Amino acid sequence: MDAPSQHSDFEEIDRLLARHRTLIERACWHFAGGDTFLYQELVQKTRIVLWQNFLKLREGCSVMEEQAWVLWQCRSVHSHQRRGKRIDTIPLDEELYLPDEEDDDSGELLDELAVGLTAHEQKFLHLRRSGYTIGEVAKIMGMRPASASQLQYRIVEKMRKTYEKHYRHDTPRD
Repeated sequence: MDAPSQHSDFEEIDRLLARHRTLIERACWHFAGGDTFLYQELVQKTRIVLWQNFLKLREGCSVMEEQAWVLWQCRSVHSHQRRGKRIDTIPLDEELYLPDEEDDDSGELLDELAVGLTAHEQKFLHLRRSGYTIGEVAKIMGMRPASASQLQYRIVEKMRKTYEKHYRHDTPRD
């Protein structure tokens, strides 16, 4: 019973994308400001976001509501792109003022700083360092994305304090 329902969902998503193809392309072209590369990237990211959020679209909504929702998703993708953020990601190294990833010592330093973390926090950090987004880590660990973001913040703060305590001798000590 589930397979035909899932198949019809895929067909519905494809129909939605086909119905609003021109709208998506025009909105992305407008947001890209004539930059062809950015335009193509925005179109692809918008299609992915529409695919991911399709189930949030109310069933039986009017064509105008559907168009407004599609445009909102386009704007949201552009907003994330403009701010230079990948959706649901915060680079840990940047928060800790650590060396670039090309530097062999950065992985060792992260390992040293992670020693004071709980097992739960270490698992979270391991998944993030493996390339998973906050949303993906939240699903894997069975938590809400907002809770995962808060956990990441706490981890970064703990590691920052450890870093400053052991490696930055110019910081005032309490």
